[in-house]
Amino acid sequence: MKGLLIPLLAICLLACTTSMYSSGEKDPAKERNTAMAYFKSGNAYMAKGQNDRAIEEFNKSISLNPSFAMAYSGRGLAYSLKKQYDRAIEDYSKAIALDPYFPETFKMRGDAYTEKKLYAKAVEDYDKAISMAPKDIWAYWKRGVCYEIKGQPDRAIEDFNSAILINPNFAWAYSSRGIAYGKKGQHEKSLEDHTKAISLNPEFAGFYSNRGSTYTQLGQYEKSLADYQKAISLDPNLPWAYRGIGIIYQQKGQFDGAIEQYTKAISLDPNFAEAYFSRGLIYQIKGDKRKAQIDLNTACVLGFKVACK
Repeated sequence: MKGLLIPLLAICLLACTTSMYSSGEKDPAKERNTAMAYFKSGNAYMAKGQNDRAIEEFNKSISLNPSFAMAYSGRGLAYSLKKQYDRAIEDYSKAIALDPYFPETFKMRGDAYTEKKLYAKAVEDYDKAISMAPKDIWAYWKRGVCYEIKGQPDRAIEDFNSAILINPNFAWAYSSRGIAYGKKGQHEKSLEDHTKAISLNPEFAGFYSNRGSTYTQLGQYEKSLADYQKAISLDPNLPWAYRGIGIIYQQKGQFDGAIEQYTKAISLDPNFAEAYFSRGLIYQIKGDKRKAQIDLNTACVLGFKVACK
């Protein structure tokens, strides 16, 4: 998903800025035209995944025009792609100080706050983006995801509903609403939403994995296994699908198979706290206290609070 969104954000930055300078409202000096050229070059490098080169170009743009808000936004996005979220937030904040009327910058800063698990700050930024762009389905979706993570499924569902009302074909909103319904124990509604998401985008592995989890909650393990296997066929590097299969094996008492699946999930995502926790529980059942303690401690350190008890 990020691979699709990032070029689109780069295009949006370029399109919005180009229109701003060609509208006749401003007549930039020659050095600003040069700043624009470096800005365009930075976006081109970023769209190709060359983020270090992109940052170099944005630096040149900013050096020529220190008041060029979108160059800070572009550099912030490049830092976000490099997972340097503090530097990204600094650049987004500078861009907002220079131009507080561009909703995309608030949305991108919200994304960086989300990555840092600063969900309250992220929600504030998405609020601002929505106030300026009330038809932005992604802003509603992102804010809904934050509410979901914060344990506020009802508010999350409200945001997903808003996104679906604007665009009834927005698959991500259905899938996320399905997760929220699942957290409320409304598994039939969850199943309906996940199935809708798959019908809208049958090539996205994560939607099958999400539905597989719902089938597991309903005790329909064969359907759950089929969905996880479909997810893996579409994306063999999806750790949640392997953990899901591990849970099915665990429920069936096939503990060695469960450990194998959890281990595969961890190999794909070494910070997958839930997989460590699940594997630790299996080791406990098998009487391997040392391995169980290692896994449970790791899950706790990674932030899975249940493992800390």
